[in-house]
Amino acid sequence: MAFSGLPTDSFQAVTGVLFSLTVDGTDIGYFNKVSGLSIDITPVETTATKDGTSYMKVNVPGRMSYGDIEFGRGLSTDKTLEEWVDTVATGKVADARKNGSIDVIDTGTGQPMATFEFQNGWPSRWSGPSLSASADETAIESMTLVVEAITRTA
Repeated sequence: MAFSGLPTDSFQAVTGVLFSLTVDGTDIGYFNKVSGLSIDITPVETTATKDGTSYMKVNVPGRMSYGDIEFGRGLSTDKTLEEWVDTVATGKVADARKNGSIDVIDTGTGQPMATFEFQNGWPSRWSGPSLSASADETAIESMTLVVEAITRTA
C-alpha cells in the first residue's frame, strides 16, 4: 500500500468504543477491552553483493508471528467462552480452532469503525472474576485467544 498523503477526515480517532467478537458466524458478545492485536516480523540479517565485488549486510523479513489477543468484559450468564475453553481442555483442539472477527464499535453511532479478522483461533486461557462479597466492583471475565493470522479488513 502506497502512502497517500496527509490524513483526511477518515483518520479521526474515536474515543468511545466497544469490541464485538464473532466466531464462525456466531456473535459471542461485546467486550470492554481487547489487546494484543499485533503482527511481529523477525528481521533476518544476510549479506548482499554490489557490483559482484563488495559485500554488505542487509535485513530481510523473516518469520512472522501474531500476538495473543486478550479480551475482557463484565461477567454474564452466557457460558460460550467457558464452553469453548472446555473444547480445548478435553483434547478437541481441531474442533476448537475457529475463524472470526473483532469489530471496533463506535459507541456514539453504534457502527463498526474497524474490523480485524483472525484465522484458526483457540482459547489458551480463561479466567473468571475475583470474588469478594464486600467489593463494589464489576465481576470481570477474561480470555486469551491464540491465532495463526490477523488481518485488518475494514
